[in-house]
Amino acid sequence: MADASPPPSLARVAASGALWLTALNGAAGILGLGLNWWLNRQLPDAPVQMGLWSVVLSVLLMTSLAFEGGVGAALQQRKDLVPGAITALAWLQILLGIGGSLVLHAFADPLARLLSGAAGASDLPDLVRLVSPAVALIAAGLPPKALLQRDLKFRKVGSIEAGATLLFVAGSLGLTPRLGLRGVIIATLVRFGVETAAYWTLGTLRPWHLLRLPDWRASGEMLHYGVGLALQGLFGTVVRQGDVLLVGALAGTVTAGIYRQIQTLVVQPYAKFGSYVARATFPAFARAQGEPERLRRGITRMQRLLSLCIVPALLGMAAVAPRLLAEYLGPQFAEHLDEASIALGLSCVAAIAFMYTQSVGVVMNAAGHSHPMLWRQVVAGVATLGLIAAGQPFGLIGISAGRVVAGAIALMLVLDLAKRRVGLTWRELALGLREAVPAGLACALVAIAVGVACGYRWPATLPFHAVSPMRAALLAQVAAGALAYGTTLLLVGVRPLKEWRDLRGR
Repeated sequence: MADASPPPSLARVAASGALWLTALNGAAGILGLGLNWWLNRQLPDAPVQMGLWSVVLSVLLMTSLAFEGGVGAALQQRKDLVPGAITALAWLQILLGIGGSLVLHAFADPLARLLSGAAGASDLPDLVRLVSPAVALIAAGLPPKALLQRDLKFRKVGSIEAGATLLFVAGSLGLTPRLGLRGVIIATLVRFGVETAAYWTLGTLRPWHLLRLPDWRASGEMLHYGVGLALQGLFGTVVRQGDVLLVGALAGTVTAGIYRQIQTLVVQPYAKFGSYVARATFPAFARAQGEPERLRRGITRMQRLLSLCIVPALLGMAAVAPRLLAEYLGPQFAEHLDEASIALGLSCVAAIAFMYTQSVGVVMNAAGHSHPMLWRQVVAGVATLGLIAAGQPFGLIGISAGRVVAGAIALMLVLDLAKRRVGLTWRELALGLREAVPAGLACALVAIAVGVACGYRWPATLPFHAVSPMRAALLAQVAAGALAYGTTLLLVGVRPLKEWRDLRGR
């Protein structure tokens, strides 16, 4: 009998998938940021309109996750799938999505009353009702998408996602001049409709598979796991999206709109790389259930990879915050720039804690520990809302400081679970920061020095003084920071190309 071949490296299994998801969605995401830049200048009374869009989008995302049911994650985490169970879960997901759309449509008026004192709140019910069908569209695409990711078909998934985002951007550019914010919402509906149709057309799960006899008994155990993961997603959305609604209720839609756009910037490094690493590693780690040593090695390598890419990006973003926000938000937000710049820096610190929390949580969920993760998510969500409410009297700075403390609490809770279940130590966690911290600090300090020098020698480069000189100074800061980052990595012994070849097994 031939010896069984060794299991494949988790890092190598996930590396290719993360690369494709990052490359395809990253390009589309940059266009999405460009769309926000354009809307900040195109929409009349942009602070109010962008605040309303932030509230509508947050409500949509929260409702979608609340009615997701964890079906997608359950399909990916299970090693063996029964065809009848797939049919049962697909039908459940579709019905949950329809129910979510009906609930969102019904609660449009109560939501508007919650924000009745905010600017532009009278338009909110119609906007929420218009976007409500998107919940059903999103849910219908989750089962075929989950099966594609389970089979590690990340190139196909990334292509569909990127194509749908490009369609959304094009639709928004075409419809907004005539329809205003309603044009953006219509483009959103088109985006999710096309994306779902592509998953059912190009995936392994086809519409006629819904005609198979559902096996509800076989899907019961999967649903138990999936419900825990779905509730995690809901509370995670409370952390990432529900805070916008809270800020809107306490401080108004203008503050909520600025806060939302700050968070949109801050999550870009993680959203355009870290989240795709998480999606690629989840099915890979699920195949190593019951192997603590292998899971621990995978966590250590994943943390180091994320740290090298994301920590310097976030610290660099904080260093260029004044000019970056001036360029991104536009002159209509000039009076809010100083406060927003400090809030952006604090939010970058909170995002680093979120990065570690999320990545370790991915491994714990893939290993089947969704319910212990759920209770930690509940505590973290409650702490986040409470700390944001406590910081609200101090404006955007107090709100962002509350997120920093909440991020630290969430990280401590998740690391405690990882220590209990797979023996992860603080020393192993620190290895991921050994090279990223000096590189990130060098990037930030050099960018700050260049920014201060430009403002001192050429006042026209300061925010809102002159557009072209300010942009030139911002580009100079970014270039100098990137050069300092790369140089520091080489000095501490990191050889990126060699490590990438080793990771790919070449």
